[in-house]
Amino acid sequence: MTDHVAIAETDIQASPAQVWAALTDPEQIRKFMFGAEVHTDWQQGSPITWAGVYEGKDYEDHGTILEVERGKRLVMTHYSPLTGQPDVPESYHTLTYRIEQHGPSTHLTLSQDNNATDEEAEHSRDMWESMLEGVKKSVEDAPEPMNPVEKLWQLLHSEHLEVERLLDAVTSQAGGDRAAAFGRLRRYLAVHEAAEGVGIHTFTAPPEADDRLAEEDLATRAIADLEGMDPGSDAFDEAFGHLAKDVRAHAAAEEHEEMPAVLKDTSSEQVSRAYAALAMVPELVAEADGRIPDGAFAQMHAAAVAELGKLAGSELPPG
Repeated sequence: MTDHVAIAETDIQASPAQVWAALTDPEQIRKFMFGAEVHTDWQQGSPITWAGVYEGKDYEDHGTILEVERGKRLVMTHYSPLTGQPDVPESYHTLTYRIEQHGPSTHLTLSQDNNATDEEAEHSRDMWESMLEGVKKSVEDAPEPMNPVEKLWQLLHSEHLEVERLLDAVTSQAGGDRAAAFGRLRRYLAVHEAAEGVGIHTFTAPPEADDRLAEEDLATRAIADLEGMDPGSDAFDEAFGHLAKDVRAHAAAEEHEEMPAVLKDTSSEQVSRAYAALAMVPELVAEADGRIPDGAFAQMHAAAVAELGKLAGSELPPG
């Protein structure tokens, strides 16, 4: 690969969560990426394709998702047959999106490597700048979501970004700081999963709900194992790495598989109940000596289920 990198940037008057949502929503991508139909599950290692018509010619570009840091960074390879180059590794570009919050706005940067010359890099930059202006327009011109399900999705997405931040905090810390960071993650996940159980998983149809509940059960067991380990040990590092990967995949499946099922057939009462439960998560997490006392993950989860069950006027099952 060459050293000629095309870099395009823009500032968007929106939150990082809104920008991330635009970059990963096929409907919005179609608006700013020249009508392209995008297919992927946004998981590291998964394929991605872009199909459409350019200058009267049908095309289908493809690549691989290399990195996914929700709300922060998205990296993928990209190859287009329209270049006339053979489909070999040397013909692929790497596209890197970086999302950074700057006060009330979000700075979005897109870089593309493997340009043969400075002139080619400049041409690529102009193309990507045009696309990023489309992202900016799509996000900033979007009407305030009035649909309750859309509001629920946005809230779920923002809590998943917080989980991502807490996962990163555990990985980046050491010693006592890592133990404290793991404690904060355990507490947040315990309350967040209880809130999802109150609403979202109860009104989505199998297999989406069953799959998500099975994943959460596996995560609960993994966290219980980690609670008995030294956070500074190699065993903890390995086990936590598996947990973090599974939690990220679980969050993506909720947003891209389960939430579309939610959109199909839900009552306003169900949506309101789910939104109210998720909206209580920050408050309950902050009450370390209140309604959710600190303790083992399973104990905190059970306490959160009991507290959130009051939203329905009765106790909820502990599962």
